[in-house]
Amino acid sequence: MARPTLSSSPDPWSDARLDAAFAALADAGAPPGLAAAIRDRLDADGASGSRRLRLPRLGRAGTVALVGALAVVVGVAAWSTIGGQLLGPGFTVSRGGDGSSTFDAGEFRFSFPAAWSVGDARTVFSGGSVIAVLGTSSMEPRCGIVHVDINCVYERRLDPGEVRVIVGTATYRGTTVLDRPDSETGITTRPTVGGMPAILDDQTATAGYYLADLNLLWSIGRPHSLGSVVRIEVLAREPGAADARAAAEALVASFAYTPPPATLPPDREDGIRVARLAIDQADADFRRGWGQAAGGNHYSCQPDDPDVPAAATITFSAGGDLGGEVPVTCSWTLEREGDLFWRVALRVDWSIAGAGGRYTETLWLDAAGAVVHVRQAGEGPPMVPATPAPTALPTGPARSVLGLDVITVEAAIARRDAGPSPEEIAVLGWVATAPVTLRCAYTDRTLFDLRPWCQESLTHLMRDPERLTADVIQPAGPSLNPLLREASLDVGHPTVGPVEVIVIGHFDDPRSGACPAGEEAECRLVFVAERVLAADTAAEDALTLPRPWTRDGSAAPSATSPIEHLRYVPNLMPLSVGRVPASSLAAVEPAAAAIEADVGDVDVWIVRALPATEGGVLVGPWTIRTYVVPDPWIAQGEQRAYEVVDGRLEVIAWIID
Repeated sequence: MARPTLSSSPDPWSDARLDAAFAALADAGAPPGLAAAIRDRLDADGASGSRRLRLPRLGRAGTVALVGALAVVVGVAAWSTIGGQLLGPGFTVSRGGDGSSTFDAGEFRFSFPAAWSVGDARTVFSGGSVIAVLGTSSMEPRCGIVHVDINCVYERRLDPGEVRVIVGTATYRGTTVLDRPDSETGITTRPTVGGMPAILDDQTATAGYYLADLNLLWSIGRPHSLGSVVRIEVLAREPGAADARAAAEALVASFAYTPPPATLPPDREDGIRVARLAIDQADADFRRGWGQAAGGNHYSCQPDDPDVPAAATITFSAGGDLGGEVPVTCSWTLEREGDLFWRVALRVDWSIAGAGGRYTETLWLDAAGAVVHVRQAGEGPPMVPATPAPTALPTGPARSVLGLDVITVEAAIARRDAGPSPEEIAVLGWVATAPVTLRCAYTDRTLFDLRPWCQESLTHLMRDPERLTADVIQPAGPSLNPLLREASLDVGHPTVGPVEVIVIGHFDDPRSGACPAGEEAECRLVFVAERVLAADTAAEDALTLPRPWTRDGSAAPSATSPIEHLRYVPNLMPLSVGRVPASSLAAVEPAAAAIEADVGDVDVWIVRALPATEGGVLVGPWTIRTYVVPDPWIAQGEQRAYEVVDGRLEVIAWIID
């Protein structure tokens, strides 16, 4: 089969044509002889068939000048499969000597015909991603050269004889690769691929739009998460659909994880041991997240051995504080799930005032005991009837935290409705999240928007300790929707709640003007939280450095370093400290987005703070100030620190590391 080429021009990529391309696209001052150097390297790599494409090391100016020329060279390499190793973001493609190539994404790899083209189509969306497009036809130039627009690929029908393969990932909601229902429009089988359980959906009978005579979709379980799969979708059109099926089956047969999944040991005692460790770890994480120092919960009440029910008393369930002691019976079971996973079902049975129920939390563990999936079912026990609402402020002297008077949720709502203002306030209430998963429209989180994202709308700061459920997702009493995505949480983020807290934040955020056109007024009404404290936080504990937040929820190191780099700001009281990639600044602090070009590919600290006395008491005016500090542990040499002032960025210090 002839190798497909990128260009529709009848002229081959001759030396003269390559020189012309560089002359046209690299007119910003590319280093002398660059075109010849790259052409010689291409010729050498093509002859050897095994060397990696390497480019001369350039300075910053040379790199900028080379961008246009690289679009031509890399485009030809990516779509013509030049011998050697081709690098894409997150994967490599290596040419073998047997007529096949190897696609290696780090987590997994597979072989495919060397004559096929490969395009980087890396796109992340809600619930999954696309990594690459492979096939017998090159993409239309309008779909991209270095990076392929997957939407452009999706809208294009197959040409006669074409084979198209789309590689990506997906996440299931409420199910796993083990028990996802069969396809309603195709034929579903359940093979093992790469040592993992998988699903094959043959949708050939419904592949009308693409004119496909073959439509196969493999969903391959991932060792670290049973709720996530690698997807390999194969479309083909006659003539040659039978050959395409054989090629697809060979590709999937070569699929392997790196490292391969480990099989379970034969002894059930090993399963009991790792299950007990997982339960103990879950108990520790639960206590840390909820600030539970004493009392039982639905993890700690579990007995040492499986299949042996034990009576216990708990004060916390999966939904949080029960408001008192509740008698329950706890038990757990252990079963093998194939050769790779243990299934541990934790059960809490309760009976109160003639009503009863069972809450079950099922953990899937791999051979090492790591939790690869969790599923909840049933309802936990109801809360113990509350005494008069503790949200009422104490009589006598007004309560305060860090010098801010603590107000009720109702008082905060009144301030907002009277016309939002950006002064910092401290609000006492109960925070809870409704335990449901919404079907959300796609949200481009690279764009700035203060309005709560779909799932964030389920979190409420309430006057009363209301228990939210899958059927009751809105509080009956007064409440706010606090924006917690950039808040430093001194308490665990409630999966259900309610938890009594003090939320320090403000309305009329200075960034409201950067919200999508027409939504600025709505953004001004959002209660943007900087810090969330437990309601009973002691005054001295409130003075500690806030816990850092990250955009992706991953762990961040201590905030000590960036705060030290702001030591030139006297008596600063940080309320919120977070770390983001410089490339994400536009979505977090639009005024700071321009510094990405200065700091490069590093992480940046966002510090939101107020002036304070030497004793740590906040002083007016109580309007949040924002500082931007490139990570001193990553960025080397001379750095700048910045402050956001009236929507613009000002350099306030030079830092020499």
